Amino acid sequence: MVRDQTLQWQAMPRLFIAITPPQAVCQHLSLLCHGLPEARWMETFHLTVRFIGEVDGASALDIEAALHDVDLTAFSLTLSGTGHFPPRGAAKVLWAGLMPPTDPLVRLKHRLDTVLEGVGVGPDPRHFAPHITLARLRGTPDRRVAQWLAHSAGFLSTRFAVTHFELFSSTLTGDGARHRLIARYPLKVATQ
Repeated sequence: MVRDQTLQWQAMPRLFIAITPPQAVCQHLSLLCHGLPEARWMETFHLTVRFIGEVDGASALDIEAALHDVDLTAFSLTLSGTGHFPPRGAAKVLWAGLMPPTDPLVRLKHRLDTVLEGVGVGPDPRHFAPHITLARLRGTPDRRVAQWLAHSAGFLSTRFAVTHFELFSSTLTGDGARHRLIARYPLKVATQ
């Protein structure tokens, strides 16, 4: 595990667990981030595997320690296509999706849920829809969003190895959320 030794836990940190794609994939994603002046494009990219939310400082320490119990093998992912949330109505979020199979990612999500439940974190009530957020929208005309989606629909990243997952804290500001890496947890190397 790699941990930010300078971190001082806030009274109520807002936590999430994510996978950060390698730099080359992030650069490829950044090529999609244009064409809608009204959009607030993301400066960094991650795939949230499990949102935890606000917890007290003692719970944050328990979560940080419990994540060592996630004992899974590294796997690969490929990003593919784009879309928006919500799926109906005015778009509020633009995203890049995943190419199947995503079974290893779903196994990681379930294992994280089990480990978090063991330290008192309740289940995530939201449906798991793995994606990487590209932009947040406010009042962007549907026609413009449809044009952007048509232009970006063929997006396909290179396949990349997921060798670890990360625990982040998130602070909400007027300019969006600021994320800070708390710890990195390695996945086992697959043996042939």
